Amino acid sequence: MDMSKVKDFTGKVGTEFMSFLIEGDKLHSAYYSKVEVITEDGAKKMICIKDDTALKGIAEGQTRAEAIKKAKSFLKRQEEKQRAASKS
Repeated sequence: MDMSKVKDFTGKVGTEFMSFLIEGDKLHSAYYSKVEVITEDGAKKMICIKDDTALKGIAEGQTRAEAIKKAKSFLKRQEEKQRAASKS
């Protein structure tokens, strides 16, 4: 989802267990971090977090707890960005 369409974060975090085929024959499974957002049109959606360092470009963890921790860390960074922007 395009971040310009995100109006606000609700503070809810979650995970989704997904598996992907990599290079056609290798299976990669992990818990993917998700955060709930409110879009411009008022709809609530759970979206995955982009992570350029991750294998599929989505924040992931080998355990559910690790993925939740990454989602909470992402929300904390977003709050800090919003606070810094409001002070400017």
